[in-house]
Amino acid sequence: MKDGKCQYFQKAEKVRMARGFKGLFKNIENKYAQHEIREDLTAFFKSKGTYYRYRDGERWLNPEQQQMIANMMQKHGVNDAPVFDEYVESYDFTKVCADAPTPVTDSPNP
Repeated sequence: MKDGKCQYFQKAEKVRMARGFKGLFKNIENKYAQHEIREDLTAFFKSKGTYYRYRDGERWLNPEQQQMIANMMQKHGVNDAPVFDEYVESYDFTKVCADAPTPVTDSPNP
């Protein structure tokens, strides 16, 4: 706590979250670009399972993730903006302060 303010406080603001991107590759005719973008997305999300959870809309994409997808597409020669299945105004709970202390628990690890 510094000057009565918590250094880890983040203001609650609504942002435009995206749900799903099943149609992302529909207008991309270059099959090699499709493959490379899909590989980049899988690496970005760290696993195929997580990739599919985002693709299917089970997890929402925050604005930074949406921009990252647009950047990946441009990297592979696709200049069209990514098309997401749905947009939702919501609070972004994905931002975590890297400097925040790790919570301490009294229970031992199993």
